[in-house]
Amino acid sequence: MNFTKHLEVELPTDGEVYTKLGAINLKLKKYKEAEENFLKALEIKPVVNTDIYINIINLQYILKRYKLAEKYCLLALKVDPNCVKIFRLLGSILELDLKRLKEAEKCLELQ
Repeated sequence: MNFTKHLEVELPTDGEVYTKLGAINLKLKKYKEAEENFLKALEIKPVVNTDIYINIINLQYILKRYKLAEKYCLLALKVDPNCVKIFRLLGSILELDLKRLKEAEKCLELQ
């Protein structure tokens, strides 16, 4: 049975299911499928917390798409401007991967 097809038929508006499926695919290193799941979740679920963004940021980081990871960090901070985890992720991305040390220091100071 195709699990994704089952989800689309039975739960077409449940973004949380796609978020969880994306997290499973991320752990299984099925990155393309994980990304599709996360993007589908963003399409159908209003973002009320940073969980979906944290998953997408981690995926983009693994795939070495640092600019995209930074973009999702900034979107997540619009949802929760005080989220320490997002500031840590953004600081790591800026410091280690984009070599933007001054900006990284600011992010890490804000935690």
